[in-house]
Amino acid sequence: MMYRLEIQRLLLQIDENIEDAELCMSLIRQGIQIADKNNDLEWGVDLRYSLIHEERATSSCGESVMAFAWILNLCDQYPERFDESEFLLEYEWMLCSAYSNAALSTEQIQAIADDLYLRLDRNQITKRGYYFTMAEYVQNLGDYVKGEEYIKLAMQEPFDEENVEIMEYDYRIENLVLMKRFDEAITLMEQVELKKLKNFSLPFETYCAMGYCMAKANDARAQIYLDKAKASFETLKEVNSSMLYSMVRFMYTMYALEDELLWETFERIADWEIGAEDDLHFMLTRHAAIICSKDKTKELALSPRVPYYEPTGVYDMSKLFTYFDKQATELGHRFDERNGSDFCSRKYIELKVMNGIKV
Repeated sequence: MMYRLEIQRLLLQIDENIEDAELCMSLIRQGIQIADKNNDLEWGVDLRYSLIHEERATSSCGESVMAFAWILNLCDQYPERFDESEFLLEYEWMLCSAYSNAALSTEQIQAIADDLYLRLDRNQITKRGYYFTMAEYVQNLGDYVKGEEYIKLAMQEPFDEENVEIMEYDYRIENLVLMKRFDEAITLMEQVELKKLKNFSLPFETYCAMGYCMAKANDARAQIYLDKAKASFETLKEVNSSMLYSMVRFMYTMYALEDELLWETFERIADWEIGAEDDLHFMLTRHAAIICSKDKTKELALSPRVPYYEPTGVYDMSKLFTYFDKQATELGHRFDERNGSDFCSRKYIELKVMNGIKV
C-alpha cells in the first residue's frame, strides 16, 4: 500500500539524519500520523517505540508517556497480537519519568509502580530495574535508608539486558555517597576499576556522584574523583542531554574545586534545560544559581535558545542568578507540595547557605 511506502521513505530519512534528534522526532511523528490514519496498529507500535527510544537520549519526556500509554493499552486490548513483555523495560523508564514530573501525585506514581510490578510478575520478568527505579524515587524524597533497602531487593533479582553489572555498582555507590559513607563507596569503585566495567556513560556518571557528594562534604578526595570523571568523560563515545543530572554534578564539583573547565561545561549544558523533566530542571537551576552568584559579569558562548540569551555574549550574573533562583525555588515548592515534605526546598536552601548566599 502507498502509505507504507511513505513510512519507508520517512525511515530512510531518519537513517540519513540520525545525528539530528529534532528532525528524527519530527519524521517519526509524521510516520505515526500516517500509521494512525490508516489504522495500521503494527506500524503505530513500531514508530511509537522508536519515538520513545529517541526521546530517551534527551532530558525531555514530553511525548513518550502518551506514546507508551497507547502501546500498553493496545497490549491490553489485543494480547494475542502484542506482547506486553516486550515493552516492560521501557515501562521502568516511564516510572522514572512519572516521579520526575511534579504535576503527578504520589498516588498516581504509586499506581504506575504497582501496575509495572504486576506486569513484570505475571510475565516472570526480573524486577531488578523496578527496584533500582524505586530506590531512585525514594532517594529523591530524601529517604536514603529506604533506597538502600530497594537496592538490596534489586540485587536478589536476575540481571537483564539493561541492568548489567556496572549498573548495580552505580546504584550502590550513589546510595552510599548520598549517606556520606565514602570509604565503602570507594571500595566498590575500586572493584569497578579492577573489573574494567563500562556501559554507555558509566563509570563517568558514578565518578560524578562521588566527586559531587565529597565536594559538598568538604572531603579532599573529591579532587581525585573529579579528575577521574574528567578522564572518563574524554573516552565517552556519545554525550547527550539525557546525562543532564550527572553533568550538573560534574559542573558543580568543578565550581566547588575551582576547576578551569567550569564555564565551558556550563556553556555546553545550559540549553539542556529546555523541555527538561522537572527534576532535571530543578537539578540544573539550583546549581546554576550557585555558580552565577559570585561574578558580576561573564562572557559566555550560549545558545540563542536559552530564555536569558544575550546577543552581546556578556551576561550580568546577578540577572542569571535571579532567573535560576526563581526557577529552582518554584520547582522545589512544587515537589514539596506533591511529596508532602520540605525536603526539596530545604536541600536548595542548604546549598545556598553552604555557598554563603543569604536566604
